[in-house]
Amino acid sequence: MRRFIFSLVFLTSAATVMLLGLGACGSSEPTPPPPAPSRTIGVSVSGLTGSGLVLQNNGGNDLSIASDGTFTFTSAVAQGAAYAVTVRTQPVGQTCTVSDGSGTAGSANVTAVKVACTTTVAVTISGFVYVTSAIDPGNNTISAYGINTANGSLIPIAGSPFATGGIPDGVAVSPSGKFLVVPNETTQNVSVYAINANTGVLAPVPGSPFAGVAGGSPADAVFDRSGAFLYVVNSSTNNLTVYAVDINTGVLTLRNPPVTVGVQPQSLAVDPSGKYLLVANGGSNNVSVFAIDATTGALTTVAGSPFDAGRFAYDISFGAAGKYVYVENAGATPGPGSLSAFSLDPSTGALVPLPGSPLAIVSNGYLRADAAGTFLYVPVGTGLSVYSINATTGGLTLVAGSPFPAGNDPSDVNLDPSGRFVYVTNFGSQTVTGYAINQTTGQLTQVPGSPFAAGTKPLRIATAPRP
Repeated sequence: MRRFIFSLVFLTSAATVMLLGLGACGSSEPTPPPPAPSRTIGVSVSGLTGSGLVLQNNGGNDLSIASDGTFTFTSAVAQGAAYAVTVRTQPVGQTCTVSDGSGTAGSANVTAVKVACTTTVAVTISGFVYVTSAIDPGNNTISAYGINTANGSLIPIAGSPFATGGIPDGVAVSPSGKFLVVPNETTQNVSVYAINANTGVLAPVPGSPFAGVAGGSPADAVFDRSGAFLYVVNSSTNNLTVYAVDINTGVLTLRNPPVTVGVQPQSLAVDPSGKYLLVANGGSNNVSVFAIDATTGALTTVAGSPFDAGRFAYDISFGAAGKYVYVENAGATPGPGSLSAFSLDPSTGALVPLPGSPLAIVSNGYLRADAAGTFLYVPVGTGLSVYSINATTGGLTLVAGSPFPAGNDPSDVNLDPSGRFVYVTNFGSQTVTGYAINQTTGQLTQVPGSPFAAGTKPLRIATAPRP
């Protein structure tokens, strides 16, 4: 039969087509029809002023939107398939309505879906949040937000993010809430900004950035309790810089010479009484303690300083209104890290280890206690752990539900000025997670719209009251 077909194939072209078709019959499956073309689903948004708007298509494929404009869902649908756009999360203080949001995808991409937003509630701002984006040479900025008084959600401030003078490696707000400072690691200086009391907008003060120690690599900054002096640690030159601060203009005046501290200082803190300055020295595994002269800002080393604090002392926080000091140890042998705990002698500034110190508590980054020292907040893994602080012993008890979900690689944490909300920067997922605090139990509930978009690699966070 095969030879017969082969010989006939030369007769006519019509016969060739017919006989070749017969020869193929039974030797392969029919070719399946091509898949239906995919169609994208686009939406146009208007009237959006609040934060936290999230849309969905067909009950999934979340699309977060922060401003007016045209946007497209990341997942397309097949031609002939249904689509249905809905609002998953309404923005703060607004209600958004979808029109022309459902139908069947045709021969072209869908572009007719509209989302219109209207303001439903006037939003009152109780304070501001500032987040530094560091490490990436192309994105050294400060992201700024207003804090919604009603629910703690964050509202981006006009003009945000604001540029810094170099890679920012810390951030601090003056006690008055009028100024924000950022030590710039790569440019060896300190940027100072005036905070607009109504809007939270940042404006460089005259003369900013201010020179620091050559080659110092400034790592962290803190004001004294009056706001008249600023202290900046320099991780490469193992000292700290003292500046006098003009409380009206924010202008810094360098005091010389720098004050020697331990090896590779990482962070510093002033105790709630304002009498002592503490410095965590990562390279020498200890804490330097200085008495502060309230008139001149000068520092005097307290007896017994520096105090041993475990391997690579990294950050410092206070508990029970300054009675206790907690120092994160970024590494220990054996184990990944720990928390050294001390009592602080209010008369001398000396640190006395608490029983059981160091504690088997590991942190991802920087620690923070609330103003009263009732709860200690510790970023860990992909969450935020909360510990209640025993006012009598300084002992720590993990709050039920800890760790509360955050983002990837949480790094720094801070509370809003009212103490009702707490925020953590997520270095890996480039967001800020916000929580409402149960004042009795310490348990956390994420605020509406959380997590909030932040700059590339958000690192440190500070909050400011609204005067």
